[in-house]
Amino acid sequence: MSDVYPYNPIRKVPLDFEGIESKAFSVQAEEVKDGIPAYEEVGVVGNNYLLIPNAEVKDLVNSLVNATGWKWETNREWSDGKRYVYTLMAKDKTRTLDVGDTIGLGLNAWNSYDGSIAFNLRFLAFRLECLNGMVSNDVFHSFKFRHHYSIFPMKIY
Repeated sequence: MSDVYPYNPIRKVPLDFEGIESKAFSVQAEEVKDGIPAYEEVGVVGNNYLLIPNAEVKDLVNSLVNATGWKWETNREWSDGKRYVYTLMAKDKTRTLDVGDTIGLGLNAWNSYDGSIAFNLRFLAFRLECLNGMVSNDVFHSFKFRHHYSIFPMKIY
């Protein structure tokens, strides 16, 4: 699979073979090659799977953290074309528990185009593990949303 930008337009199209329609759908991400749009399959899901674009997930998370008035910073943003992770840290919400033991607040969002991970949000604590700056994250509570219905005003496919 070639590199797929995590915010490319996506679509869900029915699968068929010689006129026999499957219950599965292909999730495809648009790529522009030589000025011509082309689609690459990034997952196969069922008919009821509500496909949420990664750009919508990022926009939702950003609107949530912006409403807090705190100073959030991107800690991690990753995608392999099928799965997407977006993690933010509240830089002004850190506390020192003991000398050299700092803890901070974070928010993590997951999404997938292949059905492997349901869209979810997790609050977490970043804790300094090592003096080289390595941190670990411990999940406080997570909110998982089924891809069979949506409670958010997102563009669903």
